[in-house]
Amino acid sequence: MIFHFKSSELHFLNFFRLLILSLTLLTLLLPANALGQYVCEKGDCVNGIGKKIVSNTQAYMEGKFVDGVLQEGKVLFPNGDVFQGKFENNKLLVGEKIFKDGRRLEGEFFDEVLVKGKITYMDGTSRFIQLKRIN
Repeated sequence: MIFHFKSSELHFLNFFRLLILSLTLLTLLLPANALGQYVCEKGDCVNGIGKKIVSNTQAYMEGKFVDGVLQEGKVLFPNGDVFQGKFENNKLLVGEKIFKDGRRLEGEFFDEVLVKGKITYMDGTSRFIQLKRIN
């Protein structure tokens, strides 16, 4: 069986081959902890209160874990940002995001977006917001 491809299809196939090759090389060449590996530093990081750190960084998450996933607590990111509150599916649900530059988001979040709460800007001014969901 012989396949004939159009020029645009050949570009796509070549791009796809390059993508697969790149991902394969990254998997083989990068050390396992190059992207960050969580290590339980103290407590029960599976079903209890504990603290997980990210290898070779200052980043960590601490609080209440269920099945190894943070449900309530605090996450410090490598860039200095802090998210704290209640989490669902590894996303902040209710709480606050405190950014290193001074901005702050407090309230209810949906898919990482503040939908009801308060925004405080770097200059200290703030405002309340409530987004409506459009179906």
